[in-house]
Amino acid sequence: MHFDVVLTSRDPAGLNSFALAVSTPGSPEHGKFLTVSQFAARFGQTPSAIRAAESTLREIGLKPGPVTANGLVVPVSATFGQVADILHTQFVDYRLGSGRVAFANTTAPQLPASLGRMTTAVIGLNDLATNQINPLRGSAGTRGRAAPQSPALPPTACSAASAAASKYQGWTYPKLAAAYSINSLYKHHDYGAGTRIALFELDAWSISDINAFQSCYKTNVHLSSVNVDGGDGSGAGGGEAALDIETAIALAPKADITVYDAPASNYALSVVDELTRIFDANNAQILSMSYGLCEPFVYSLDTGLADSENLLFEQAAAEGMSVFVASGDTGSEGCYRVNQSDALEVLDPGSQPFVTSVGGTDLTHAGPPPKETVWNEGVNTGAGAGGGGVSGNWAMPAWQSGPGVINSYSDGVPCGSSGYCREVPDVSASADPEHGYIIRWKGKWIAIGGTSAATPLWASMLADIESAHSPVYRAGFLNPLLYSAAATSSTSFHDITVGNNDYTGTNGGAYPATSHYDMASGLGTPYAPGIEKDINHANSLIGFTDAPGTDSPPPFLGTYKVTAFDAPCTVGDDYSEIAAPTGDISLVPDTECEQIANGWETWSNGYTGDVYWQDSDIGGVTSLVLTMPAGTRAFYFYAEPDEFETFDLQATANNGATSGPLEVYGEAGAQYFGFYANGKGENITKITISCDDDFAIGEFGIAYGK
Repeated sequence: MHFDVVLTSRDPAGLNSFALAVSTPGSPEHGKFLTVSQFAARFGQTPSAIRAAESTLREIGLKPGPVTANGLVVPVSATFGQVADILHTQFVDYRLGSGRVAFANTTAPQLPASLGRMTTAVIGLNDLATNQINPLRGSAGTRGRAAPQSPALPPTACSAASAAASKYQGWTYPKLAAAYSINSLYKHHDYGAGTRIALFELDAWSISDINAFQSCYKTNVHLSSVNVDGGDGSGAGGGEAALDIETAIALAPKADITVYDAPASNYALSVVDELTRIFDANNAQILSMSYGLCEPFVYSLDTGLADSENLLFEQAAAEGMSVFVASGDTGSEGCYRVNQSDALEVLDPGSQPFVTSVGGTDLTHAGPPPKETVWNEGVNTGAGAGGGGVSGNWAMPAWQSGPGVINSYSDGVPCGSSGYCREVPDVSASADPEHGYIIRWKGKWIAIGGTSAATPLWASMLADIESAHSPVYRAGFLNPLLYSAAATSSTSFHDITVGNNDYTGTNGGAYPATSHYDMASGLGTPYAPGIEKDINHANSLIGFTDAPGTDSPPPFLGTYKVTAFDAPCTVGDDYSEIAAPTGDISLVPDTECEQIANGWETWSNGYTGDVYWQDSDIGGVTSLVLTMPAGTRAFYFYAEPDEFETFDLQATANNGATSGPLEVYGEAGAQYFGFYANGKGENITKITISCDDDFAIGEFGIAYGK
């Protein structure tokens, strides 16, 4: 058998704080994501601790494999008998209702104390759990009129897909793109180019289905596949992988897509191994995951699975990966498919604090604007309802705030919180299979739905947004941004105010849709241009670097070749502008010219030109605004304050996006600071410098571009 020893982080509190900081707009750490090697060096177990763990496992008779790149997971191989003897447990086989024979340990494993102190969980000692989210199929002509399939910008469906949409009252992808104004993101013809979407699968898929779909939509998306632990086999699968792949192809037709697949038969081990492989590869900006189990079931079968997932999702946030997870298809009664319970429960990992949980709506008119209600077909139809409710495990994160979040259904009891517990979903999209997505599966065009359809829709939309920037950036964990945007803007979401997700009808309509946030639809469904604007402002179209420090400047800022220039002036005179190769830079207020030898003698890297001095003793002014020539794509300068004081720096783009303000330290010698625009058609319009003492700037470089 194979199992994992999931180690703890060397700095759990620091990891949690960092994952939040890099994901929170306005934080000084925002957007400063780590590579996997940087993550391992900072938050994985130390090399000496890993060697000790491996040595201990060998000493007790087990065979550890090499630790994963994040420094957190040690794979172990052994026989069942060895594991039973060495870890002091026993195994029993069970025949499940499905006919599958599963194994499970009867008692918790016992590790040596030295290893136990650095272990989060031992994962893989049972394979009882199987995923409970599966795509739901619509039926032909069951209700309503056929959904009109009017032309839209790419993607473009073929006649066979459009005919299936009429038959099933479903939606082709052009209509879904139009409903949420995703097609407005195609104006630059980026279509996700330069991004990579990772798809988490426990399901097989057929290349012939994918090829037929691509032929219909006239796409040529590059697919790659990674089998984890041997994958889940070949064939058409259950439709989940086909749905995820085809949604990503249609809505982000120039993105790269990597399909990760692990066996469905050992859910807990596959989740840990597959997520680890995805986050250690760290070559995708976005992950879509349409799988889960109700929280109590997860905790009873694998007590450490939720904590192991949380550790890995913190890694994803630290690396800047956006993770979307389906909230489930049995409404507020999340365990119903497991044991027909009508208790109010939610699903893991959709309730995890570092994922964006995606719920479901019934889209009845694509618009735009769309007409939607909460998706809830009721338990008697078997069609499902959008998952949502209160977590029994996680306290409400600090970012989960805003109108509607604290309501009469909010609770701190299930998770044992002194405040409130995490609420889901965060957002929603079309999910009703009776108005399903038209996909190709098993050689046929069918309608399919569920929150496992809404999830890759959100992932694909984000890929389109990120691809509009050069170089492509990572938006990272989105929830702090989304909740902040929803609290301050009414243009980013379609607010769902009709319906509830009481799937069994036994919980008094819990939870109802309301204005603003609710546990039936989250913040609402996306208005893509509004989400794009929010992301652009929060992540900023402006890059910043202070990498050279006191050394000579680099020749490039971002992708722009920068022209260095002197700005000679007359010592003692005041100046309202600086002459640059691309036009004049205006200064407000006027700034006095100084020579290096006349007071700024510690300037760096041999620079001997003039500098511009801002004197805080004159009128108490400590700020300087530089207005850039039209078309400025990048600008750098060196600055030095008196007494090594701290600078606040902020660059502003022509769309109003800003870089900060950023707090930087005035260490000995003049320091280099550079800003550059990331967005296509975006320019830097002004730079604001503030300091608590006198400061000087000089030694400039600029880049111009259309």
